[in-house]
Amino acid sequence: MTKRLQSLLYDEGRGRSLPELSQVVDYAVCLSDGIYGMEIHIFRMKSPYDARNMKKLLLRRAELMKRRSLYLFAPEAYENYLCSAAVYREDEYVFLLCTGDNEQIAAAIRERIG
Repeated sequence: MTKRLQSLLYDEGRGRSLPELSQVVDYAVCLSDGIYGMEIHIFRMKSPYDARNMKKLLLRRAELMKRRSLYLFAPEAYENYLCSAAVYREDEYVFLLCTGDNEQIAAAIRERIG
């Protein structure tokens, strides 16, 4: 992930250093195409302590998405995805889900990482 993309996704484009990202072992980020607002961010961190810090960063991302939803996303995106954005943590894994099926997807992720 480039520094610019990191800044846009997790720092509102400010370009500040995000120490949480230096502790990432592996990650996957899936963003929906266009104005629909669906997102999945999965991070494997070096330790559960690092995952706790990353959870704070992903909670900020979820809040940012909710604040910007009125002018960046289709109106139904807020109702269907953004208002239910949730962050989960399992040991050294942390994930942000902004989908119509957060609990089902969280269960599938837990099954794969467990």
